[in-house]
Amino acid sequence: MKKLVLFLGLSGFIFANTLPLDMVCKKVSKSEIETIMQTKFKEAKVGKLPFDPPYDISFCNYSNSVLPEVSLYYYYKGDASVYPPGSNVKELKNLKFPARAVFTKSGDIFELIADTKEGKLMFVFNNGIKNGSSQYKKSLELLEKLVKEFK
Repeated sequence: MKKLVLFLGLSGFIFANTLPLDMVCKKVSKSEIETIMQTKFKEAKVGKLPFDPPYDISFCNYSNSVLPEVSLYYYYKGDASVYPPGSNVKELKNLKFPARAVFTKSGDIFELIADTKEGKLMFVFNNGIKNGSSQYKKSLELLEKLVKEFK
């Protein structure tokens, strides 16, 4: 039993996040997100988890208060999507990259997910955005650009 606990502890340490935590905040400027959301944010803050995940992740939270209004995640060789209850996921067609949208019960988009060569990019919109809105279109444009950058 002691050997199993030691193995699990070491494997969690060995396979823990190896991406720079600030990678997303460095690659995606606060002004790009402000343009999409048509608002100014007080801060773009590096996301941190209360534990070392057994996968590679980097994310940035954009906020004006305690909770982020928008977050951008990058999972290298992984995917940890969390959907709100009652949401549905739809494949997005006619894009130059594989992508999905997560819709809330009200029909707003809660999350946009794009596949990169070796991972996933995810926009999480805390208050949702309207399908077909300028925020939606600009988010897809940024995702298209980032899919090429995040390999």
